[in-house]
Amino acid sequence: MRTSTAFELPPDKARVNRRAIRLEWITNAYLVTAIFFIYVALGASQAMKAAWTEDILSLVPPISFLVAARVRRRPPVSPFPSAITAP
Repeated sequence: MRTSTAFELPPDKARVNRRAIRLEWITNAYLVTAIFFIYVALGASQAMKAAWTEDILSLVPPISFLVAARVRRRPPVSPFPSAITAP
């Protein structure tokens, strides 16, 4: 059951949010290519394995931002109503 309409950002902030989402996708693409090339050059070096692990962990913030941006767009439901009341 829906309790109110979804919250929308003001136009200037929506534009900045769309740009941030686009930059996070670009960041993810860059990190994935870097992780791939480090994996190719990995070999038996412990230092390269540590760098590879560090790069994999660096994917967490951009992915969590994209997940949060998707969840934020969902409209509120009755167990979790919005603090903003609909007119």
